[in-house]
Amino acid sequence: MSHATDGRSLALLADRLRRIITDYPFDGREFQPGQQISISIGISVAETVNDDLLRIMAEADQALYMSKRSGKNRYTFYDPTPGDLIHTPSLEHGT
Repeated sequence: MSHATDGRSLALLADRLRRIITDYPFDGREFQPGQQISISIGISVAETVNDDLLRIMAEADQALYMSKRSGKNRYTFYDPTPGDLIHTPSLEHGT
């Protein structure tokens, strides 16, 4: 959870987090595909302070599974337009 609400700040936080996880020397990482551990992240933004937490979590969960379906080591923003989840390219592909 973050207090940031603008997409750029959230993207920077998500990218920083996934790079930290990828670069961290976890025990046993040599047994993982690509010999590293990565994360997928789903992001949803509350429009107001009173937004329903369960809805926001469900939106973030939808975005998370879009990240997982799109590849490893990604973050995806929830977009309420059907089929319009916005995701990042995988770090495995040089980004």
